[in-house]
Amino acid sequence: MQGDKEGVNSTLDQAIVNYPSSYEGYLKRGLFREQTGQKELAKNDFEKAISLLTEGLEENPEDVEFLSFRAEILEQIGDLDGALADYEKYLTLIPLNYNVLREKAKIEYSRKQWLETRETHTVLIDNFPPQSDFFLNRCYANIRLGNRPEAVADLDKAQEFLHNDYYKLYDIAILKMNLNDRPGARKDLEKLASFLSGKREKGGLNNAELQLQHTVSEQLKQLVAQ
Repeated sequence: MQGDKEGVNSTLDQAIVNYPSSYEGYLKRGLFREQTGQKELAKNDFEKAISLLTEGLEENPEDVEFLSFRAEILEQIGDLDGALADYEKYLTLIPLNYNVLREKAKIEYSRKQWLETRETHTVLIDNFPPQSDFFLNRCYANIRLGNRPEAVADLDKAQEFLHNDYYKLYDIAILKMNLNDRPGARKDLEKLASFLSGKREKGGLNNAELQLQHTVSEQLKQLVAQ
């Protein structure tokens, strides 16, 4: 918090000297090194943390804390197969862990595993407070699986829980375009364009918002031309 990076590094080094068999020191130093651009050193620390966690899991395969941390580190270094396997093991022990289900769903979506994406999001929707993201992601999975009626139902549900999040309107508009609902897509894009224009007049837009405004404008031109 004080910006003392040398102090952070020194303290983490000392923690590892004092507790060489603990994965936590390597994990935290790896995260610190990742944040400060020391990619290779961070990778070495993550791999050491994984090794220690693996040793712990060999002694106690049902240690869900070790499974969770190993999965997070594997995800951090890009080993999505390993991370997904650990999340699945975790869920055999505790089937309804919200954070693990969300991480599993995120990986499945990124890997375009549409059947698994649909199933994991269904568990989230059925057991936890509804969120528009859950319905939007399941909607897209259903589109890719060719389940149009289910996709339309998910899109309708997503809009119920939108709570005036204008930025989600773009995602909804794109999904409507995928479902050939061009009038609905155009209406949502026009609403978003109006919101962004108003915000620009009042106080300006940041770079991401300017890019979004440009993208929305281009999408509207294409819809009008078709």
